[in-house]
Amino acid sequence: MPSDDFSNVFWLDRELIRFGPAETVLNADVAVVGAGITGLTAAAELASAGVSVVLLEKRLIGTGASSRNAGFAITGPVEHYARAVNILGRDKARRLWQDSVKGIELIRRNIQRHSWEVDKVDAGSLILADSEQEDAELRETAALLSEDGISSRYLPAAETARLLGTESFFGACLTDGDMGFNPYKYVSSMAADLNNQSSVTLHDNTEVLRIEKGSDGLLLHFTNAVVKAQMLILATNAWSRKLIPYFEDKVIPVRGQVIATEPLDQRFWHHQIYANFGFEYFRQLPDNRLLIGGWRENMPGGDAFHYNESITDEAVEGLLDYIRRKFPRIPTLNVTHAWAGTMGFSRDGIPLLGPVPGDNRIFVAAGFTGHGMAFGTIIGHFAAKAVLGELEEDISIYHPSRFS
Repeated sequence: MPSDDFSNVFWLDRELIRFGPAETVLNADVAVVGAGITGLTAAAELASAGVSVVLLEKRLIGTGASSRNAGFAITGPVEHYARAVNILGRDKARRLWQDSVKGIELIRRNIQRHSWEVDKVDAGSLILADSEQEDAELRETAALLSEDGISSRYLPAAETARLLGTESFFGACLTDGDMGFNPYKYVSSMAADLNNQSSVTLHDNTEVLRIEKGSDGLLLHFTNAVVKAQMLILATNAWSRKLIPYFEDKVIPVRGQVIATEPLDQRFWHHQIYANFGFEYFRQLPDNRLLIGGWRENMPGGDAFHYNESITDEAVEGLLDYIRRKFPRIPTLNVTHAWAGTMGFSRDGIPLLGPVPGDNRIFVAAGFTGHGMAFGTIIGHFAAKAVLGELEEDISIYHPSRFS
């Protein structure tokens, strides 16, 4: 069982919400395995329709990838929009962007509706060009986004320098609608609200060992419990391949490494910032500390195909060095927290949503490819609507059978 010591993770260095492991036979209309932002969103949608739900998490709820990030809710796929259009085609790239916007809008609605205090910052995102090649992509990205009715603006090098106080970048693309927030406060608030609903049962420290397919339903076997359900939503992202062999080469685990610093005396950035084709990303919190993530392009194999959630010394020094080189006016940085999380990258960069080939009772929601807060939210919402038979959107773009 994973350790309950999360003090190295900035968002989790606090009292954590706990529900206890499952230790009996439980019955539900729908079982949801994985209680991160995707599973919680799906469970909330199901509960609002009066469906009985058992929500299970192998460690403490919300302490996986949903809280092991830098707190970005950002629109679009992992690639710059111009590159996504070239790889996927205009229609698919536009659809991904539109659905990510829906995910962020749903996060905002939940925060407002329930009055959750999650340290939300609405500042939009700034994508920085680290090279002439990236600058050309960002010029094209801004133009294509504008053609598709998406608010964005290209900033030339001089304007980027004035905005950031550094001449280290070739240009930038400014997009509206993105936000930063405390991801653990968000998911733990959602879990606490769900726990107050009679149709929902939550358990942590409960890892599924085996899924048995019966003629009258599904049996999920755990160490000390069995869950009987008619339907299952697997919101396990990078761990989906461990439960369903079909996803072995379709949802790839990738480590994301992040550091947090002591608060600084002044403010240097207001936006959520991506640079170097998204390999480096950083933001400044309301208390002026910096959160800096990335460095996987410098790790063997792209830091993929493993589940190691320990941050490396090389990554810590590399991230600090990147900020020192690119922002020389920023003073010495003292790191207070350093951590890693496991993201799930889909093979083609498009999330997976739909029934597992061969069994329509098991839905998978996974493969958010580094943009899990927005995509994890909307895909969780779609998954619940599909299970309820109320989904109006065409989700064929996400169907897992596209790899068959």
